[in-house]
Amino acid sequence: MFGVGISSGGSFTDAVIMDLKDWRVIAKAKSPTTYQDFSLGIISSLDKVLLASQIPADQVGLVSLATTLATNAIIEGRGGRIGLILIGIKHLELVGLKPETARDLPVHSVASIVGGHGPDGIEAAPLDVGGVREAVKHMLGEVDGFAVSGLFSVRNPEHELTVKRMIAQTCSKPVVCGHELAGSLGIYERTVTAVLNARIIPIIERLMKEVKGALAQRGISAPLMLVRGDGALMNEAVALERAIETIQSGPAASVIGGKFLASKDDVVVMDIGSTTTIISTVKAGTVKTDESGATISGWKTRVRAVDADALGNGGDSRIWIDDAGRLKVGPRRVMPLAFASIDFPTLKEKIAKSGSWEFINASKAMRKVDGSELINRFIGTVSRLEPITLDGLKNELSDVPVVDHLFKTLDEAGFIARIGLTPTDLMHIKGLFPLGDIEAARMGAELLAKTLGITAEELFDRVWKIMVHKITLRLTELQNSGGASYSNSADQSAVIGVLESVVSGALGDLKISCTLNSPIVGIGAPAHLFIPQVAKELNTEAIIPPNHEVGAAIGALIGNVASTSEFLIKKEMATSNFVVFPGRHVFTELEPAVEFTLKMGKEVSFAQAKRAGAAEIEFRVERKDKVVPNLGFMWSEIKVTATGRPSLEGREK
Repeated sequence: MFGVGISSGGSFTDAVIMDLKDWRVIAKAKSPTTYQDFSLGIISSLDKVLLASQIPADQVGLVSLATTLATNAIIEGRGGRIGLILIGIKHLELVGLKPETARDLPVHSVASIVGGHGPDGIEAAPLDVGGVREAVKHMLGEVDGFAVSGLFSVRNPEHELTVKRMIAQTCSKPVVCGHELAGSLGIYERTVTAVLNARIIPIIERLMKEVKGALAQRGISAPLMLVRGDGALMNEAVALERAIETIQSGPAASVIGGKFLASKDDVVVMDIGSTTTIISTVKAGTVKTDESGATISGWKTRVRAVDADALGNGGDSRIWIDDAGRLKVGPRRVMPLAFASIDFPTLKEKIAKSGSWEFINASKAMRKVDGSELINRFIGTVSRLEPITLDGLKNELSDVPVVDHLFKTLDEAGFIARIGLTPTDLMHIKGLFPLGDIEAARMGAELLAKTLGITAEELFDRVWKIMVHKITLRLTELQNSGGASYSNSADQSAVIGVLESVVSGALGDLKISCTLNSPIVGIGAPAHLFIPQVAKELNTEAIIPPNHEVGAAIGALIGNVASTSEFLIKKEMATSNFVVFPGRHVFTELEPAVEFTLKMGKEVSFAQAKRAGAAEIEFRVERKDKVVPNLGFMWSEIKVTATGRPSLEGREK
């Protein structure tokens, strides 16, 4: 039996077919990621890898997908219209809890209902059932789905569940409860998580429908799994309920794949892609995760995800010259000239005529501009003349005094795309990545090099040194700061100065060297070009394993299905009782409370893992007790995780 792993990344969608018995890679393939419709790139890679492997369709027992679709949808503000029902807290009170940097909740309508619970799980006020009916009736015809968030629902979800049942009796639209996605306190973050989840359900649903249809057309009836942000897998049924958990899906697949290919328990995984370099850490075989919840596009969620740092330093990073005449690489991603020339056959002619290596075009994302007449004219002009330089656009719109402002606004909003010289282009020139138009890449490189007064060969060397230095410096910064960036720190210049000295190897007359204790595993097509030099700078081992260029696709396939249930046992000082949350289960002694919690935890986690597609389930229990001197036991946090391989639904395993 064979499995297909697919990773849809920034520029390319990778696919592999592996033997599920011994995890050998049978075939691999790449296709451009299609932002206008992610399924097209996925299906293209699927067809290529099936053709290359010659594996019969009925021998494919599992298909697993890692995708950036959910992340992109949240960043771009796409999704359904959501009605938010708050229980026990008013909308203005919730807004008052948000961080200063956070935006308003992306909801179509909000209703605040009397009810909710206290931190002890006791009902603070009876649920206003009539108010719920009225709110649902008012929202029903205007929204695509509902989010329900109640005060202290992680202590007692009774009111959230009641509202969910009432909505389900009224319509078939999706309903997402906060406690279903988050087990920790923080109603603002929990509400954000529920709202974003409800918004992107239609987007994930469409992707799965199209991929499932493509699989069926090819005679593949295997289960379709999606990679969660923490690297675990879930089937399509659960993914439709917990779509938000696919954020950070790509980085999670990368670190899982890197760990697997390296066959080591302590490594730093670097995935050098087209847009970013993803840096993740594995210690004692465990992938480092952000337990507090991932932040995406400024939204702080309660989604457990891999703790991965994204550095704007990839194959498609923009190579440019700043106002001081200095050569820069990234962090902005642009379309490489080598690929843009294929999409726009007039590009080389325009490069020669304009003397420029940077152009703009209209974004092909699945969004229509809903703007003013001036904005529509701007976009229309770009679409008609694409690719066009910014100066050329200004000449066309000479009667418009705010072209620069419009360009900046629409560029940041994602309606304008950029074309420019990139490391990918330089790799084409050097014969390292011959998939596009080498001549277009050479024309752009020679123009930029001429501006700097150097040769194209010298440009190549400088760009490579800049990229290696940026990766090395960021990795050094992460090791020294425990993952936090110093970029906004009060002692930024001093810290960065020392780290720069460490990376460069000298501080005044002092010769400095440092050693990274873990080897660096390189994942991604260009990894072999950069990682060995980064490892050399840090006196450690570089591992560039076979099939590193499709490491994330491998990681998408080899993950396990997992479900974690979180519980709190708290001693009430007034009564000396031990209360188990969520719910409110009261015990007079600690051990019966623990036994009850473990039994319930295993039952709940088992059922959830089974529903997510797991087989041969095993359990892992984590327990942290808080004991205070002179007071004794205060509380215990217990996590029960059920883990298993994806079920092949009766197929040969």
